[in-house]
Amino acid sequence: MGVKDLWSILSSVGDKKPLWELRNETVAIDLSVWICENQQINRPNNNMYLRNLFFRTVYMLLLGIKPIFVLEGKAPDLKHKTIQNRKLTHGKSNIKSNYFEQGKRSRLNSLQKQCQELLHYMGLTCVCSEGEAEALCAALNNHNASNCMILMNFNISSDRGTVEKYTISKIEEKLFLGRNKLIALSLLCGCDYNEKGIEGVGKETALKYLSTVDESDVLEKLSKWRENTSEIETLLNPAFPFYDIQKEFLCQDYDISEINFCWQKPNIKKFVEFVERKLAWNTNYALEKFLPLLSRWHIIHDETEKVLDLEYIVKKRNLRNKNKKSADLKKNIINETSELNNLRFNTIKSTISHSPLEPDEESITVSDFECSASDLLELSFVVESIITR
Repeated sequence: MGVKDLWSILSSVGDKKPLWELRNETVAIDLSVWICENQQINRPNNNMYLRNLFFRTVYMLLLGIKPIFVLEGKAPDLKHKTIQNRKLTHGKSNIKSNYFEQGKRSRLNSLQKQCQELLHYMGLTCVCSEGEAEALCAALNNHNASNCMILMNFNISSDRGTVEKYTISKIEEKLFLGRNKLIALSLLCGCDYNEKGIEGVGKETALKYLSTVDESDVLEKLSKWRENTSEIETLLNPAFPFYDIQKEFLCQDYDISEINFCWQKPNIKKFVEFVERKLAWNTNYALEKFLPLLSRWHIIHDETEKVLDLEYIVKKRNLRNKNKKSADLKKNIINETSELNNLRFNTIKSTISHSPLEPDEESITVSDFECSASDLLELSFVVESIITR
């Protein structure tokens, strides 16, 4: 929905978190964000969006994070002009005008389908929004179907993956901006549905004004600007206060009852075929990167079904060290058994020597009191009882 200057305003309340803190949490991800950021990388045969999608998703799943990927649907009518301007900016001036009027996203849809196919082979399903993916992510977050919304500045280049996390509670507490004020900010500064906003109004002016009104009254006060002749600038735009944009932002008509995280068994054969075709990975490299994911799935689901057939052993394991350790352990047990036998003999001999029966000591030998390893536990209790007495 692209609110102008939004991230610079929110930068002070963003928390950089290690990804492991999201363990066991469900995260709704606007897939178009990841696709678009990778499209800015100029490389021949650039399929970075697929490569990064795979490694990011594997990283999250191995950490126990549950991703729900949300795909863009049909663009709202309000966004058609913005889409047109973006395509013209990228040199696509030869496209027919009726193409923009329909709000088509053929390029993005093509890339989304490829990402959806890759995720399917990894065992994950995507959710397609009827309109903006951000709106469905927000609805999932609002109804507690996900614990977080959109992952921004996702980074796993280091040993510890990090993510910037924004919460509405902290935005309200630190910046005094609730949902209605954020909508008002988009009307004043501009957004994807109205790129210019109000002429001459920037973020500083907008924030200064928003600090003077209550959260519950802000949209109503904007609606009354047209009735106030002193607000000259608003009269220059007959569409203000943009009721259609307000309606789009406030729309909550999303059925999320059937949306849940679900991880099916990954398809290793289809995955290898896909990455060979799309990423030019050889089979060995593809298997090396995919098997940890498959192993994780089997551990979680306690699956015993055979997935791979063993053809041959590349290198047999050397068991000499293992056999040596076993022999040393057996030797130690024998030595300990012998020492305990001597201890048992001497202890019992000493006990009998104080007995009024006075037996013939020469008839007592160690062999008479030998015990096996299975008797050691019982013997320890006997010795401890005699010593403590």
